[in-house]
Amino acid sequence: MNNAYLINWLELVKLFLMQAMRKPNNKAFLSVMLRPLELLHLDFLNFRANSIYRVKHNSQIVYMEAMLNDLFDPLERRIRIVNTEFKQPVYFYEPLENREVYHYEPEDNDPVHYYEPDDIVGDGVDFSVCVPPQLQPEGETAETAILTRMRGEIDYYKLYSKNYNILWVQVNN
Repeated sequence: MNNAYLINWLELVKLFLMQAMRKPNNKAFLSVMLRPLELLHLDFLNFRANSIYRVKHNSQIVYMEAMLNDLFDPLERRIRIVNTEFKQPVYFYEPLENREVYHYEPEDNDPVHYYEPDDIVGDGVDFSVCVPPQLQPEGETAETAILTRMRGEIDYYKLYSKNYNILWVQVNN
């Protein structure tokens, strides 16, 4: 941290107090009077550190992962952000519609995958934040609180046009 912001308040009291007034009672009185100013200065230092941290991070995946891990999983750093794979759904038609249903043909060597409706991401999600289940709190209110805080931090950093969801799943590196 820059030394311009580090202030020794007791030394400051000694320097600005006249020689004749430098008695223990006067120093103690002035130290008590400066205590609110010290607390304001500590608030300023915390605000400055938080502002510098926010400026150093942006919407890149690496920085967002680092920010989420710093806040929610500082020891093991298991939170990951993964880009969403857009899977094309396979439609099954009624026989009366006379439309073709694509199936796997061995000679085509192009398998057709069938997905559950939940697996098909077509609702505009651009990335998923994968949070390990070990970080999921027990109570519903605690879970809502951590999700709200996490959404607030992600919304601050992400690009406006990007959408996301938060999943309680384990992702291997």
